[in-house]
Amino acid sequence: MPGRLDKALKWRNGATPFLDTTLVLAPAPACVATLPNRKLPDRADFTRYGNDLAARVKA
Repeated sequence: MPGRLDKALKWRNGATPFLDTTLVLAPAPACVATLPNRKLPDRADFTRYGNDLAARVKA
């Protein structure tokens, strides 16, 4: 099944039988708007906050 880290592998992208029973959960935009920085945490937070662990954990 294609995954997030497979984006560069074009041969892994496309419909598969696994997608027939896949359920995607995503927060409502109104919920995300209440989060710090109005976004979900992501990998860029590690570079954004660097060694400031307290700020990263707070966000």
